Amino acid sequence: MKLLSILLLCAFALPASAQVIESFEHGNLGLYATVGGLDSTTISAASAHDGALGVGFDGGGSTWFYRTDIQVGPGSSVRSFVRLGNGSGRVYVGVAADATGCWSAVMATNTSELILQQNSGYNYADRAAVTFSFTRNVWYQLELDWAANGDMLVNLYDELGTTLQASTPVFPSGELSPKGIAMRGFESGGRTDVDTRSVGGVVPPPVVYCTAKVNSLGCTPAIASIGTASATSGAGFVLSGSNVRNNKNGLLFYGITGRLALPFQGGTLCVAQQIKRTGAINSLGTPAPANDCSGIYSIDMNTFALSAGPPAPLPALSVVGTLVNCQFWGRDPGFPPPNNTTLTDALEYTVGP
Repeated sequence: MKLLSILLLCAFALPASAQVIESFEHGNLGLYATVGGLDSTTISAASAHDGALGVGFDGGGSTWFYRTDIQVGPGSSVRSFVRLGNGSGRVYVGVAADATGCWSAVMATNTSELILQQNSGYNYADRAAVTFSFTRNVWYQLELDWAANGDMLVNLYDELGTTLQASTPVFPSGELSPKGIAMRGFESGGRTDVDTRSVGGVVPPPVVYCTAKVNSLGCTPAIASIGTASATSGAGFVLSGSNVRNNKNGLLFYGITGRLALPFQGGTLCVAQQIKRTGAINSLGTPAPANDCSGIYSIDMNTFALSAGPPAPLPALSVVGTLVNCQFWGRDPGFPPPNNTTLTDALEYTVGP
């Protein structure tokens, strides 16, 4: 069955970098917290697009379902397969979800609209909408794009995911933190089905910023990266700090609250609070007794993000869309205390699928 599911996903293409975050193959609505009265929502084979199971909404559909153990963040797009029945109603697939509400992409057959909604307190406020006449009993891909700056819009694609059918205007949501996923639906005189939810998005390239501290040998340390930051791969995104003194211990400062440019230990601190640290890293380079700038600090952040530590990484490092700022720090005994340290410039990157 798993092989069949993979083959179907290849036939009905998700974005190339997409990561499936909810397939409903667990068959357990109890994984979701609920808001509102109970209804006849079910997980069954009748609602499946790929794999064995999907979720079906019919009747009154007053219940919101959300879970926060699955998280996505800004800089990502979330797609769901949706099939509308012959009745009249709405289906909502949400992001930025927790106990206080969510934002949702809405397919509304009762008003013939594609809508972006803000669901604070799990109420309903349209923020952007476009008129659209939906075809019944066919599958669509419904996408909510959530940009790194908080802007959101809703796109509707055909089942293959290759032809754009409609888009709402962009709306500045102000949501900048990774949160959970949500869903709700109702259809009088029919059933709306939702299946495989995936997250992807165009991940912007890493950006180098800020100013490195020239070390005591006159060398300028430099940060760089190779590979792609991924929430799931476990390897393949290596950060390096070159032109540092050989055989000196250091570490990587990192944070998820943005950039900074603050005088610090004779140089510039480039990562905003709250700052976290990796474990110790040795620069290696030319063996002692040489003293030169052949050292390089190096760490694979994909590996670190999925490790147990110590120190334990921030969970946000393995959430798609997280914006990370980082800077190498190390020892430089050529300066008197308390400035006997080295600082590279900084790098900002976005975690991809």
